[in-house]
Amino acid sequence: MKKIFTGQKVATAGVREKLGAGIELILWNLVEEFAKEDPFIIIEIEGKNVRLSQEQPERMQKFNLKDSVKEFIPNIDTIRFKLWAIDNEEYCTLLFPEEY
Repeated sequence: MKKIFTGQKVATAGVREKLGAGIELILWNLVEEFAKEDPFIIIEIEGKNVRLSQEQPERMQKFNLKDSVKEFIPNIDTIRFKLWAIDNEEYCTLLFPEEY
């Protein structure tokens, strides 16, 4: 079985604008750690709490970002976003659902 989310990573302009490169890198690391079989990962961020889930097989894991992320994301406590990470075998894309 091919390992997923190991290809070239890209993020939409919306993700880069709203979250920035610091949180994007953190999210990609979490996705790589979490992803096993499903090439579609749902990411929900509420402050320093990040929830990753997949549907096939159904699975969920929560992560808590350290206080040190405030260096990259000063407004971390007010952030509330839902994103998708998709691996289409050519690229791994991080986007907001409304950008699909």
